Amino acid sequence: MPLFVLFGILFLVSFSLLFMFVLKRENTKDGLSSLVHICFASALLALVPTFVIGLFLFAIFGSTNLVTMIFAFEISTGKLIVISIAYLVYLFTIDSVIEGIAETFFRNDRIISKAVMVFVFRVIILTGVALMVGVHWEPSGALAVGVAGIVGVIEVLFIQSQQKEG
Repeated sequence: MPLFVLFGILFLVSFSLLFMFVLKRENTKDGLSSLVHICFASALLALVPTFVIGLFLFAIFGSTNLVTMIFAFEISTGKLIVISIAYLVYLFTIDSVIEGIAETFFRNDRIISKAVMVFVFRVIILTGVALMVGVHWEPSGALAVGVAGIVGVIEVLFIQSQQKEG
């Protein structure tokens, strides 16, 4: 149930922002008919970010759930959802800065050096997030290593697929 609430809030925020944007751009004075069209367009456009963020969230939640099942940790679903949301926020904000710093330090070196630095920072930060949520030391470290490893593998596969295309 908390995921539906999260997606509902995400959809409402996206809808509100898009509604204001479309309303500002629309210059017609048709009244109610125009307002219905603007609401419909905003609702359709709001589904896109909701779906994309939801897809990423389910991938991260699946990773945390997989690591929890493999190591038979007793972590509640509510804590896993909070950890997944925090991981997702981290991956889209701070992680980009850390990747940029790693790119600056290891510009001419192999991609392995950059990947190891990013992996270490992910493990440290994701362990801290799990500890803040209330997960004990051992499960939080295993979750961090597992999720950082899965995200790293996905990134490597994405980079390789881009190199094959280009």
